[in-house]
Amino acid sequence: MSNEINRRRTADHKALLPAKQMIRINGIPLAYREAGEGSPVFLLHGMNGESGSWRHQLHGLSDRYRVIAWDAPGYGASGSVGSSIESLSEAAFSLIKELGAENPVLVGHSMGGVVAGQMAIERPDSLRALVLSCSHWGYGRPVGEELMPRYSKRIDEIRSMSIEEFAQLRASRMVDEDADPEVVAFLAEMSKAVTAEALEKVGRANQETDTRPGLSKLDLPLYLLYAEKDRVIKKERTKEFIQALPAARVMLLAGVGHAPYVEDAANYNRTVRSILEEVWPDKPAGNAS
Repeated sequence: MSNEINRRRTADHKALLPAKQMIRINGIPLAYREAGEGSPVFLLHGMNGESGSWRHQLHGLSDRYRVIAWDAPGYGASGSVGSSIESLSEAAFSLIKELGAENPVLVGHSMGGVVAGQMAIERPDSLRALVLSCSHWGYGRPVGEELMPRYSKRIDEIRSMSIEEFAQLRASRMVDEDADPEVVAFLAEMSKAVTAEALEKVGRANQETDTRPGLSKLDLPLYLLYAEKDRVIKKERTKEFIQALPAARVMLLAGVGHAPYVEDAANYNRTVRSILEEVWPDKPAGNAS
């Protein structure tokens, strides 16, 4: 597929996105996109993304819900905070409060799921449910230890490559080898929101966190979504996470890799919608696109 077609299709994706909005909290700018009205759903993207990564969910779930997606601190148009998981959790809760989106369902993907898990541990009474998508618990390493290769390698890559090369590399590693080139092009566009500083901070937050003890005691509806062809979160690690959280409802996303929200957006939206309908059963039926 030609580069021109890829650029045009990526532009089409972006054209359908709600515009970014900005809010300052304690002097720090936080960017987000929002669509729809009703019960709030807060989306937290992964390490190679930004709020626009959730394009299909902002479009496909907003007929019934107020869907909010942030640029995590250090990503896209958002300013930076500290490198602890607590600082990321606090920033997310502050944004939710400022937007009047109390008691949301959190949907956290990959790195975003680690942040969402910490949020649920800290303030379970402030949330309606927790959905962890292709995620994990962190690595529980000592504070201040040298960064693991899985994070230090990314930092080396982003510093040694152009942002276009880096974004294409990361996008290609998220999906199955025979993924639609349009999907890869979209993921690459979203990956351009990443910076070396953000990678270092969220990498350290992930590395020094272990949410399993807190999540195992959680009195909150908890859902684990995992992808059949995920090459980022290995099957053994997913299995260990499932075993650590016996109260969680586990749901398989068939035929997709680490970006199911765009690889098979229709099925991903149906899955998330089924969860939302369990959480808020009084809402009328709607379009499952």
